[in-house]
Amino acid sequence: MSLILTEVSAAGIAMVADSAISYLNAKTRQIEAHQTDWLKLLKVDRIQAAVSYWGNVGAVAKTQDFDTWLIHRVKRGTYEDLPSLADYLVSELNEACADKPLPNEQCVGIHVAGYHPWDDGQKRPTFYHVHNGHGGIKIEQCFDQSTNPPTLTRTTGAWEGAPREVFRKHQDFPLANLTPQQNLQVLNAGYITRNGDYFPYLIIDSGMDAIRRTLNSIPGVSLPKEPTKLGPHLGYLATVMLTVINIYNCSSLARVIGGNVSALGIKPDGTFTSLPSRKSKFTALRSAKVAKLP
Repeated sequence: MSLILTEVSAAGIAMVADSAISYLNAKTRQIEAHQTDWLKLLKVDRIQAAVSYWGNVGAVAKTQDFDTWLIHRVKRGTYEDLPSLADYLVSELNEACADKPLPNEQCVGIHVAGYHPWDDGQKRPTFYHVHNGHGGIKIEQCFDQSTNPPTLTRTTGAWEGAPREVFRKHQDFPLANLTPQQNLQVLNAGYITRNGDYFPYLIIDSGMDAIRRTLNSIPGVSLPKEPTKLGPHLGYLATVMLTVINIYNCSSLARVIGGNVSALGIKPDGTFTSLPSRKSKFTALRSAKVAKLP
């Protein structure tokens, strides 16, 4: 199912993706993973925005690679800003699915991020999520109470969500139930959305976040480095993604997250940035190959 992250903060917009996809095998009717170098993160220069995708995309673009499908549509679309781009993608996705919901197990989504005026007229980070139904992971943990402290013996996660529906545009940020001032507080603290093979990632990320908080409690230590700048945010998120991929590679987990890592940032002035070249020492890390669209 892959993994993508979109974070909005006072530093700007940071988007990170692996290069694996999930698709429906037409012969076996099973969901399978493919780790070839898929373009999962597409830069949209026309409106200074970017898009990335997750899920069982083979159920949408049945006879074409989904990155090619998406690039073609973003290039030819008549959208003029972020909301109209999201609306256009809703229309194209539903047309590809004959305006019918996909089967319940086939979740697909596209992150659409850029800058757009909030209710107070100020242009700030804005993030739409186009998908075919809400859902989440319910985690249950079992402990052996005979030990001190209790020992974790089993962790299970199950997807809980409404039945699949047609694709719709959802405004992930700013939050609709908050005032611009309240959303500014959320923005300054940082707001992140993650999608894909979410259950194992949740466990890995919670451990890394605990490490980050512990390091940040040491006087003079900051992770990410220079948190007011977008580059360090990209570097940290890419490191999290790379760690997740490496854990998948050395475990018995299905390789539904994997391949290379691409990262793209959009600064408050609307310009793009990517990871510094020093990150290229990681063979599984890729910052340059981000599709550039008009």
